[in-house]
Amino acid sequence: MIFAKSGTGRAKSKTPPMSNPFRSSFFPESQQDIERLKQTATDAASDLSHTTATHATKVGENLRDSSEHAREESGVQIKQLAQQLDRLANTARTYAARRPLTCLGVAVGIGFLLGWSATRRTRDDQE
Repeated sequence: MIFAKSGTGRAKSKTPPMSNPFRSSFFPESQQDIERLKQTATDAASDLSHTTATHATKVGENLRDSSEHAREESGVQIKQLAQQLDRLANTARTYAARRPLTCLGVAVGIGFLLGWSATRRTRDDQE
């Protein structure tokens, strides 16, 4: 046994490292346990990286599918909205064709209200 002086002034024992044959002959089960633990840790790390890669791939596929579905769904909704606007425009044309004087009266009334509102706002700004 070798003694070395520590920073506190006390003698500290320093055991020389054991050589592998010595260690292996006295602790064969421990060495085997350590080797199994190393292998288990290596296998676990490998499994973890494989599992992570698999999940990342699945997440990417799910995102791609979701965005594709959203694109398709929005396209369907846009077509439906365009159809509704076409129907509304056709209804307005039909109404105007059947009742032209009513439409003319509504247009004049709206024009009068807009003009009166603009004139009033201009007058309020000048004061």
